[in-house]
Amino acid sequence: MMARHPDTPCSGCGKLLWRGKGSLPGGERQCQDCRAAGAGKDHVLFSDAPPAPVRHLALVREDGTVPDMAAPAPAPATKESASVLSAAESGSELEQLGAMSARIARSIADPATNATALAALVRRRLDLLRDIADLSGEPINADRLITMRARVARALDDTRTSPTALSALTHRQADINRELAALAAAAGDGDNGAVIATTSDELWDPEAI
Repeated sequence: MMARHPDTPCSGCGKLLWRGKGSLPGGERQCQDCRAAGAGKDHVLFSDAPPAPVRHLALVREDGTVPDMAAPAPAPATKESASVLSAAESGSELEQLGAMSARIARSIADPATNATALAALVRRRLDLLRDIADLSGEPINADRLITMRARVARALDDTRTSPTALSALTHRQADINRELAALAAAAGDGDNGAVIATTSDELWDPEAI
């Protein structure tokens, strides 16, 4: 005849319990030693629960702590990625000008922006760059002007650009050239070739706008 309570393993250490003595709620059983020591049920020999994942490699910070891998750390905020709203809330005029300039730059770099809107955006962007230069005391970044000039040149070469947009874009191209000439004069370079060079070989890098 089979025993009414067959031997079962201790859920703490795995030792067989005679006739199932040491029952716990839910049918779990532990030996007297494990119950007294408060051992967890980490060594159950026969369990339907899936095994816990084991981390073989882990990133360790310099202070010895291990970062939580479940959620990646957010990227640090930069002036280029700051929103216009957050810049406005800061109360800094320079930050607001920079945020608006960066926002307009993204639309300028967007190929979906039509030529008419592009002309208006370039004009406003030039105004913002001048305001930023006046407020910060630093000259306009010439690379941004050159990249923006290349963007305008491509719109001028596009056969789909309307006559009205062509007229506006030629004015913007001239404005950019004047800014580059002023920067060259301030730097003591005089009438260098960079001001009147063609834009056919200039790379269009949206990040530089």
